Amino acid sequence: MIRSLFVICIIVVVSGCSSHVDTVNDEQPSKVDYFIMSDEDVGWGIIGGDLYSVNSRGRQWNKTNFKGNMDESMLFVLDNNTAYISKSNISSTTLLHTMDQGKTWRESPALEGIDSVIYFISETEGWVQTSVGAASISLFESTMLYKTNDLIYWELINQTDGNEGSIPEEGQKLGLTLTDQKRGWLNVAVQGHPWILLSTDGGTSWSKQLLPHQADSSSGHQRYIVDKPIFFGNDALLFVESTCLDDSCLIIYSTEDYGDTWSYQSSMVYGDSDTVSYSFIDSKTGWIAISNRLYQTHDGGQNWERITEGEQNFNLIQFTSEFDGWALIDQYFMVTKDGGITWSMVDVRIEE
Repeated sequence: MIRSLFVICIIVVVSGCSSHVDTVNDEQPSKVDYFIMSDEDVGWGIIGGDLYSVNSRGRQWNKTNFKGNMDESMLFVLDNNTAYISKSNISSTTLLHTMDQGKTWRESPALEGIDSVIYFISETEGWVQTSVGAASISLFESTMLYKTNDLIYWELINQTDGNEGSIPEEGQKLGLTLTDQKRGWLNVAVQGHPWILLSTDGGTSWSKQLLPHQADSSSGHQRYIVDKPIFFGNDALLFVESTCLDDSCLIIYSTEDYGDTWSYQSSMVYGDSDTVSYSFIDSKTGWIAISNRLYQTHDGGQNWERITEGEQNFNLIQFTSEFDGWALIDQYFMVTKDGGITWSMVDVRIEE
């Protein structure tokens, strides 16, 4: 149950408009574990650990030829046809890739380390970061960063060795984002103060960017989970999850200078048991779902308007335009064509 929804720096205007979410019953299609839409027509999804290519505005789900048990942390999607999957064993990681919507897969040479994160800027140019020392309760781990230009040869370009510019041992590395061949970020889970790692030379060296700290010593902030920055040209938003006394917090930062500096934007408080998902189509327009409530902003998260409230929980949301969006609501695949005010069940056809 949400005990305190927004702190004082967020202004919430409760919408008086009506909303509607289709109810589900035993005759509805299989529950969906995860989805990501590349555009309004095509995407990827996971059902029961199997990977599917999604077509026809989310209605047609074709099972890919990937063999193995999938979850979203293993998947990186480049476009409608191209995706990458990382598979780890005890000490190494193997990357598989497809360029034909999952019909065929090719395997790259094994890399040292496990628990990998992936990022590609083209079909063949990408980075993989692996862990060679599991993060402890104090959130310390050693990592290795590899780069490829052809999916065959992988160069080790950085590792945790204590040298200047190396990836620090501090922080559990959660994700990797690059906006071009040179500029990238590693997002982390840390304690004490939020920060993110920045590279301006394609990952060869990294520096720590401290994020503005809004909380005082009595606020109870302890652990910070920094998400991937979401870029729209030079502008970007950065979301950080934390703890606030007995609740959870979502802190929003923004940049207008390509991530050179980050400014505090706003904060929100929600219950520990609430599910949270957010999606933006530009630096100003976005949505956030907190359990059974959906909110929208038109100013980058400074103010929010509640547009939907129902009995069922939002597990995941994604919008591709001001009107078109998809969601998992109690793990059922739903669609909206009016910006999230009303939601209807997608008539999913599954091809095994």
